[in-house]
Formats: sequence, C-alpha cells, structure tokens
Amino acid sequence: MTESVSETATESAVEAVDAYLDALADALRFDPPLAARVVEEVGDHLECALAAEADGADPDATDAGGAAARVIARFGAPRRIAAQFAALALQQQADRLWRLAALVALVAFAAMGLRRWHLDPVEMDSDPLALAALALDRLAFIAALLLGLWGGWLARDARRRWQPGARDWARLFAGLRLSLVALAALMLSVAADTALTVPRLTDAAVENVGPGTLWPAAALTLEITLVLVLAVAVSRCRDHAAVVRRLLA
Repeated sequence: MTESVSETATESAVEAVDAYLDALADALRFDPPLAARVVEEVGDHLECALAAEADGADPDATDAGGAAARVIARFGAPRRIAAQFAALALQQQADRLWRLAALVALVAFAAMGLRRWHLDPVEMDSDPLALAALALDRLAFIAALLLGLWGGWLARDARRRWQPGARDWARLFAGLRLSLVALAALMLSVAADTALTVPRLTDAAVENVGPGTLWPAAALTLEITLVLVLAVAVSRCRDHAAVVRRLLA
C-alpha cells in the first residue's frame, strides 16, 4: 500500500513539473528555439532541486507531490521566469542587431567607394537624375548612420541600467523606432546606389572593361542582401521587445 501511495505521489510530482514546463514553453512560444533551451535548462534545475529535496526528506515520506510544489514555488511563476529569460535573450539579440547594422554600414560605404573607383564617376555625368540619385545616396546614408547611432545609444542606455520600468521601456522602444527609420533611410540609400551602379555595370560589360568591375557588382549584391537581413532582424527585435514588455507587465 505504501509503495502504491509513493508511486502515486511520484506521478503527481512529474505531472506538476510537466505542467510547469508546459506553461513556461507557452509563455515563450513566440521564440521556439528559446523556449526549447529554457525548458531544457529549467527542467534540469527542477530535477536537481527535487533530488536535493528527496535527499533531505524522511526516507519513509511519500510526499513527492508536496516536494514538487515546494520546489516550483521557490522557482517562481512560469511567466516571471519566462520574462527573465526573454529579457536576457532580447539583450543578446539587440547586441547582434547593432553589430549587424555596423557591418551593413561598412559594406554600404565600401560599395559607394568601389563604384567610384572602378566605374564611370557619376560626377562627370550630365544626367540630372544621376546627380540627384548620387545626392540622395549620400544624404540617405548619412541620415541612416546618424539615426542608427542615436537609436543604438538609446537602446544600450536602457539595457545598461536595466530596470523594467516605464522610462527604460520608453527609451528602448524609442531606440528601436529610430532604428526602423534608419533602416528605411539605408534602404533608400541602397536603392539609389543600385540605380547608379547597375547602368554603369551594364556599360562596362558592353565596353569589355577589365575584371575590376566585379568588385562593385559583388559589393552591391552583398549590400542588398545584408540590408534585407537587417530588416528582418530589426522587425524580430521589435516584436521580441513587445513580448518581453507584455510578460513583465
């Protein structure tokens, strides 16, 4: 009889832990890889805590369900644990975002330089549309750089003094909004750069110009690819931040 009661209590403990982990996974369902990592890590901690609880208990005790409840209570509500892990993941994601943005800016600057060195200079072109595109390219790039630096500073400042209060969230989301505007300016710069580079690449191909023209072509392709990747990263970071704020509310 005692063995049967013990088995029942153990099953109850397993069910309680599984329910806790399911609630944790549900709170983090917006990011399946993060949810899987957190559930695995927390599951290991719960298992160790339950083992420690069992080691210190009366050998004749059968209150495994009560032990699971105590361990879970010490861990805290699934939503709070999920919020802590999600906030940490948000910080890491934002850091990757700013590094990617810096890389995109460098590639965009290099693409402009390679176009100028290996292709016909736009400044010698009498076409007013080409000159307007050149001005737009430069101004949009400078605007993207300044707005991106401002947005990055706001977001990093909010995370450096991380307290999930109204002021910190306001600064973080202000930084992300500025990053979106900077991304739009950068996309405008890339569009102008494409409009300037493609016709010159076509002319160089027709005139059989040397292999040096491959450099601006490669830089432009990489620039467009990285801008698209950056757009996805900014969107995901903003969505992630909205979820974290909701979890911490």
